[in-house]
Amino acid sequence: MTNGSTSNSEEGSMTNKYYKFSFSEDIPLERVGQIFGQAKTAIEAIHGVPAVRLNLSCKIDGMDHSMMVEGDSQIGNDLAKVLLELFTKEFDGCFDVIQVQCDRKHSDYVYHFGAIIWEP
Repeated sequence: MTNGSTSNSEEGSMTNKYYKFSFSEDIPLERVGQIFGQAKTAIEAIHGVPAVRLNLSCKIDGMDHSMMVEGDSQIGNDLAKVLLELFTKEFDGCFDVIQVQCDRKHSDYVYHFGAIIWEP
């Protein structure tokens, strides 16, 4: 398994640690996406573009007005830290972040624009 994931009894299923950033409804998700782009560029400078493309897992959810970032890898942890700092400066007090565990099957993942995301 990659990214420090642990296997479940169901074949192909994984438990992953994620950071869930939840935003107030008045925060435009387009701005969240722009800040994500800035943070991703910073993480690519540290870890290299290939490593980020192979190891980054995230999702912006318009229905839930939230963003999930995988936290099992060093890249995901670093991205979450950068996002936390940038979101705090931009949206002071208008978002929350918690750590969650998600059980996902490999078939739930969608590979898109060099980042691994999943569909709800």
